[in-house]
Amino acid sequence: MSVTAPAGEISVRLLPATPEVSSTHVARERAADPPHTIDELLPERFGAYSWLVTLSCGVCYGLGGIAVGLPNFLGQRLHDEGWSISKFDQALVSSLFFTGNLGGLLFWGAACDRYGRLVGVRCGILLMACAVAATFLAPSTPWLLAARVLTGFANGGVMNSSFVLLAELTAPQHRILAKSLQESFFAFGLLWLSLSAYLVRHAPWQALSLAFLPLVLAACAAAFLPESPRYLLAAGDADGATSVLAVIARRSGFTLPPDVRLCAPSGSAASPSRRSEDASPPAARVAGAGDGVGGAVAPSASSGAAAGVGAAIGGMCGSFAQLWHRSLRVRTALVGGAWLGSTAVYNGVLLQPVSLSSSIYSQQALGALVELPSYVVLFLLGDTIGRRRTWLVLLATTGIPLLVLST
Repeated sequence: MSVTAPAGEISVRLLPATPEVSSTHVARERAADPPHTIDELLPERFGAYSWLVTLSCGVCYGLGGIAVGLPNFLGQRLHDEGWSISKFDQALVSSLFFTGNLGGLLFWGAACDRYGRLVGVRCGILLMACAVAATFLAPSTPWLLAARVLTGFANGGVMNSSFVLLAELTAPQHRILAKSLQESFFAFGLLWLSLSAYLVRHAPWQALSLAFLPLVLAACAAAFLPESPRYLLAAGDADGATSVLAVIARRSGFTLPPDVRLCAPSGSAASPSRRSEDASPPAARVAGAGDGVGGAVAPSASSGAAAGVGAAIGGMCGSFAQLWHRSLRVRTALVGGAWLGSTAVYNGVLLQPVSLSSSIYSQQALGALVELPSYVVLFLLGDTIGRRRTWLVLLATTGIPLLVLST
């Protein structure tokens, strides 16, 4: 409706009134939208970006194969070049590596729950570079053994953190494929170690450092990888988790729903409701402990270095206590026992292999090649008969022949 005024007066035009929408109404409408889990927002298709993330984490896993298999060439080379290194010292090169690796696994597991998976990968790679440099600059056997302890400690961060990071960046329906590909890089690392050791067989023993050239690739991969959105959400950074998911979606060729809201992991700092203290594992009651796989406690900005180290140690103790809660202790014992037996047998065969060839180089390479079919079987059976049955099949097909050979 409009009113025309006489000349010299102001003309007034009345417009239809628009209903006001209060901010409370908008908030209620947004609250009515169902929240999404992180798994729902990860790429449904295993496309180019998923391959790139998997290969990046795989390079980190390959470093583990190189670091573990190095003593097969290092001890003999040192002996041939006049080092006063005994057979016992050669055995210590491997034993002390796994001693450091054990401490590294415990430390990095707690640290990555508190500070992030990507922090563990990057710090582990940096520390491994320092440890490798110390190894090949070692002037004496004690120095070399100390460097191997540090290498094992760093390896616990590189392998363990990249393992968890890849799982949390991959949709559930693709995890068996991603993990099979990543673990195959351990065998590829052993193959590269055999080749590089053969190429420098006439050079001084320090030339074995050529085997660790993949450290450069791992550093580039760590710069490319995003942080785990599950960790960010569990640490209370929902905006950060959403931003990472948006980047993953854009690089994978799709977009997130508008105004997406995320479901906080149960028991995390971002969760609006927690289970009762008696019914849940004791993570919420231990300083620095997360919610298991995805839990995290964000560090205070005002905490100093000593407080950070103390929190990491507290998180380590809390995570260990959480595994022995009554709801998890049976699984912890079964999985831990099977894992202990598997790794003991595997590393024993790897470091003291049955003679398949007169050349140590071809023998190491053949030992790595026979691993590759197992990763294909893992992928084919994992999504067909399930993870647990696949694990049982692989344990049986490995254990029974070893028992027969040992009698």
